[in-house]
Amino acid sequence: MIGEWINEGNLKPLMETLSYLIDYAFDESDWIAIEIGTNNTTEHKGDLYEYRLYGGQTLIIQTALDSDAGLVLIQIEGNEEILEKCKVVLWIVQSYSLTAS
Repeated sequence: MIGEWINEGNLKPLMETLSYLIDYAFDESDWIAIEIGTNNTTEHKGDLYEYRLYGGQTLIIQTALDSDAGLVLIQIEGNEEILEKCKVVLWIVQSYSLTAS
């Protein structure tokens, strides 16, 4: 398992990119579920929302919101090979503010 804090605004680009890595067709219904689930959590209480992405491989994503700081805790479970790729994606979304084009 890997985990990091990211800017709340980078959650959707992260989920879209992780989905791309495992050949999962991420769509608006996925995003709505993740957004609602994450917004109903708080890291301070230890709440985590879990969402699974099923593609060529499976990723188990857990999120928790720290709305005071505008951050989301991301924890990702998967096999070693895909987690190495996820580390790179997490570094990017943790280091930059992403915007849609």
